[in-house]
Amino acid sequence: MQRINKISYYLLAVFFTSFIILGYNSALAQKSEAENKMMKIAHQLVCLCGCGNQILATCTCGNARGKREFILTQVEIGKTEQEILDIMVANEGEQVLAAPKKKV
Repeated sequence: MQRINKISYYLLAVFFTSFIILGYNSALAQKSEAENKMMKIAHQLVCLCGCGNQILATCTCGNARGKREFILTQVEIGKTEQEILDIMVANEGEQVLAAPKKKV
């Protein structure tokens, strides 16, 4: 009887550990997907901090980090790429775009 209890506790511990690991991996996958979307958007923008109009995705200044965090938050709340770009243009002007808008 005592051996069955030990086995039961062991199996229960393995089950909960597996559950925690799977949940953690799922959270990491979601985070990396959001980060990938953020970086895709950040590659379309320039940093306007005065460091030479570097691409926002690669600029290392504090301003760029803050803008990337803002974009990531927007991605996480479900905004589309175009909505985020529109927000950035509304806040910073069209000079924030790495490439000019197409004129039709």
